[in-house]
Amino acid sequence: EAQRIDGTIAAPRLREALIAAIGAVNRELLAYRAINAVAGHATLAAVPAEAIDDISIHVHSYYRAVGCLAKANLI
Repeated sequence: EAQRIDGTIAAPRLREALIAAIGAVNRELLAYRAINAVAGHATLAAVPAEAIDDISIHVHSYYRAVGCLAKANLI
């Protein structure tokens, strides 16, 4: 919905694109994740940051990165 992907994309194809995007974004964040784990932050949501709608801006950014990459792969 956030990426305006219409119903012409089959669910299995969308799922595959999302899994690939999650993997790619997670690989990009490996060093950042390790640094924050050492600092005692077990999750991205636990890393100190501004919150919007009670959700860390880091989490919002993660979802956006995954969504944009998935859509780019579908296009």
